[in-house]
Amino acid sequence: MRRTFPYLLCAFLIGNILSLTFASGAYGATGNLAIYDEALENGNDCSSTGGQPGFPVRIGYMSVVHTGIYSIGVQDYMGVAFGWCPAVNYSIVSDYDGIDFWVNGGTSGGENVNLLLGDPASSGNAVAIATLAQLYGAPLPINTWVHIQAPFSKLPFIHPAGTPDFNSVYFAVFSDSLFSFFFLDDIYLTGADIFKNGFES
Repeated sequence: MRRTFPYLLCAFLIGNILSLTFASGAYGATGNLAIYDEALENGNDCSSTGGQPGFPVRIGYMSVVHTGIYSIGVQDYMGVAFGWCPAVNYSIVSDYDGIDFWVNGGTSGGENVNLLLGDPASSGNAVAIATLAQLYGAPLPINTWVHIQAPFSKLPFIHPAGTPDFNSVYFAVFSDSLFSFFFLDDIYLTGADIFKNGFES
């Protein structure tokens, strides 16, 4: 007679170990979530015009693109912001722990832009915030596409709200008063790593 008991016992023990591992704080891996790829995705436009007339945020801009035929143009004027608001709250710990995008400084370059995640509690503090210059490591170059990939948990991001949950993403001009535009394309939130909490310090 075939002896199957040891194999069943091994399977049972492995299952229990995996259950305990995930219960201890490891999160399941999440795929990337598109914010903009040829069109706005997985959320609504919650951009700010900053009181500027016309169309200071141009979703579906055609003249300057990274890939495809459309990008986002944002006027380099204080208070103007491209904003994306999903229908549900997400966590920078267990859902999306970073961001991946392309940005072009346009004809002026060197834009003063904050990338920030909004707090669902409307505390007035960002869940995570950093400038594009900090993320790139230099002022944005003129008429050049640069690729930025950044985890929310690491510098230069800081976390004034003290909560991991967010309900918006903004690229917000904070000091300039120019009429030129910078451009964004291929914007994704990156999925949280399954090993982040359970196996890494």
